[in-house]
Amino acid sequence: LVPASWRAAFGQAKPYKFGMLQPLSGVGAAVGKTALVGALMATERINKSGGVNGRPIELVVVDDESKPSIGLRKAEKLVLEDKVDVHVGGVLSNICLACIPVWEEAKIVNMIGVCLDTTLTTTKCSRYSFRPFDYAPARAAAFAPYLVGKMGKKWHIVFADYTWGQSNRDAYAQEIKNAGGEVVGTTGIPL
Repeated sequence: LVPASWRAAFGQAKPYKFGMLQPLSGVGAAVGKTALVGALMATERINKSGGVNGRPIELVVVDDESKPSIGLRKAEKLVLEDKVDVHVGGVLSNICLACIPVWEEAKIVNMIGVCLDTTLTTTKCSRYSFRPFDYAPARAAAFAPYLVGKMGKKWHIVFADYTWGQSNRDAYAQEIKNAGGEVVGTTGIPL
């Protein structure tokens, strides 16, 4: 609410520190690097238009190396050393799940970037973490009737063998069954 001329007279407003934990190396690197480019573009655009309530955004980026143990350690660093105000990001669900307690304990809003594990918004739901997009059971409920009705009654599900893939496997298996189909097997492919 302070006029720009006053802000200039009294110094630059303290930036909001946005922590960004992304896989910039390892199996999730392609998605993590793409997400980082988007975050950098958004940060630049927001800052050029005056920031948030007159405060610029400072992006603090760390590489979780696509590993939950490293992601957890780096999330703790963002909170304790970097003192971020908000966290934005996340690609691999197993890392997002490992870090939920860090954001919750620090009472830091965690805007999930990609992690789609069903439990993030059900059994492991936290008042500090949210994601603004799809949910495996909703996709499966929408798509399984078409699969069973138009493509075949018997299915073998191949999935990425970690939390996100497992939640998709479970959602599709249930909805295929609900649509009158049968899952004859599943194969998990390691990351």
